[in-house]
Amino acid sequence: MNFKVIGSFILAAGLLSACGNGLEEGERVTLTDSISGGYTIHDYKEMEQQAIETGTWENNGETTSMLFEDYEYKITEISEKDGMVLLKAMEGSDEGTEVWVKMAELQAATEQ
Repeated sequence: MNFKVIGSFILAAGLLSACGNGLEEGERVTLTDSISGGYTIHDYKEMEQQAIETGTWENNGETTSMLFEDYEYKITEISEKDGMVLLKAMEGSDEGTEVWVKMAELQAATEQ
């Protein structure tokens, strides 16, 4: 019984935090820290699982990429269900590239 109550509380807290994420599609953000992302949500989750298992996150350039600090990105899509945000690079050599990142990581690495 306690596990159901705890599980429900965690789910409710997650939903509440996702609803109040303060991010909007079309918004432009500048990173204050570099973060990693995946070209698809699936790619990101696979690399995240591998990082959990090995203790190391490796951006391979094929399915994952690094987003660099001091660059501007545009939020093109938000997946509340997955807690992910699709960012499009607005400058630099990766201009136009779109990468999925975790909402929490984006929020921690942006000036808003």
